[in-house]
Formats: sequence, C-alpha cells, structure tokens
Amino acid sequence: MSEDQLISRRAFVSTLAASAGLVMTGGVTACGADRGTAPGQPRNGRVIGRVLDMGGTPQPLIGTLYLLYPTGLQTGRVRIVDPFGGFEFEDVPPGDWQLRFSAPGIAYVPEQFEHPRRFSVQAGTDAVVDLTIERAEPVDDAMIEIYVGDYFFQEQPNGKQNSETIVTVGTAICWYNVGLTPHIINGSWGNSPVLEKGGNYIWTPAQPGLYAYRCSYHPTHMIATIRAVAETQA
Repeated sequence: MSEDQLISRRAFVSTLAASAGLVMTGGVTACGADRGTAPGQPRNGRVIGRVLDMGGTPQPLIGTLYLLYPTGLQTGRVRIVDPFGGFEFEDVPPGDWQLRFSAPGIAYVPEQFEHPRRFSVQAGTDAVVDLTIERAEPVDDAMIEIYVGDYFFQEQPNGKQNSETIVTVGTAICWYNVGLTPHIINGSWGNSPVLEKGGNYIWTPAQPGLYAYRCSYHPTHMIATIRAVAETQA
C-alpha cells in the first residue's frame, strides 16, 4: 500500500469519526468528548454568614446556628459563632434550607426578621446568610419553643420528633410553623387557629397533667404530648 493510500485512509477515518461525534487525539479516539461534567466540578455549596446587631456590627462568640431541612427538621449540623461574628457550613447539597439562631438568656432574633431564615444553596457557590439579633436583658427564657414542621413536632433545639415535652406549670409553650403547609394544633385543652407558614400559637398549662395534641390536618403523623409538672417536681 502506497503512502498516498495511507493518508487517504486516515483522512477517511477522521471524516467518519467527525460525523459520528468522535474526536481523534494523538491516534486515540474519544467518544462524546464534548459531553459530561468536567472532573472535579463541585456538586455541593457552602453556607457562610455573620451574626449582626441592629446596627450591622458583627457579634463575636454569641449563640449557636442550627441547619434545618426545608420542612424545619433538624439536620444535626451545628455551628458556634466564631470570634469574628461569622459562621460556615461546608459541603451543603443544593436545594432549600433553613437556619436557626439560638442564644438563650443572651440574645434573640427580633420579630420583624424571618426566623428561622429560609435560603437556597447552589452547587459550587456560597450562600450568604446574615442574621440580625438583639441583645436584651432579661430575655424570656421560660418559653418553650416547639417547631411544627411537615409531619412532625419537635421541641427546640434538641428534642425528638413527635415526643413528650416536660414543662413546669405556668410555662408558656409556643408552637411555630416552620414547614411548608398549614397546620392546626388540636390539643386536649382546645384548638389553635390555622397556622400558615411562619405562624405561631402560644398556650400555657395552668395545672399539672398530661396533655395530648396533634395536627388536625395530619392526625396520624403528627402526635405528641405535653407533661406539665409542679415547680417542686421540675
């Protein structure tokens, strides 16, 4: 076979490869070279932010941040505010999330600000979530906060889902809807209004006892109890 025939054959194969979507590189044929994701491309993102006072000044070493799923359920991921007033959650999958600030007896998020704070994460980017807090003395530490999520109740910050909450008689309990759908607290003491997203309901037990409650919209999934005890038993 002559040299001209070899060149013609190589040109013919290259023409076929190009028409079939193949790339000839140094004698090696790569299939679908223009498809797929580049190696090492990040799949998750990062959440960074600061805890600020009402004047915009970072507040160092104050409180704890809890990362929540969009339904309001705890993820188990927690960060302490650093010496510069900042915090960071690495390797967070893309999607919707919520962030809760907690500093009992020290500070709280004022009512005019969304809390927990809802935000979204995109792959390979930083989601910047700053939280505004207010220091106040005294802060009402006695109130018990129970999150109403989609298909669960959970005492904050570390309670189990759909479980028993023990309180002292006379202690206020606040149910806060952090979920995506409406809920109604159907308690043995009475019913709450419809709690739309972000709505809350407060009830205070006046005497010791075991009080059952559930969600009227989700009665088989969301069931829990309040056990009110005398102060001497607490």
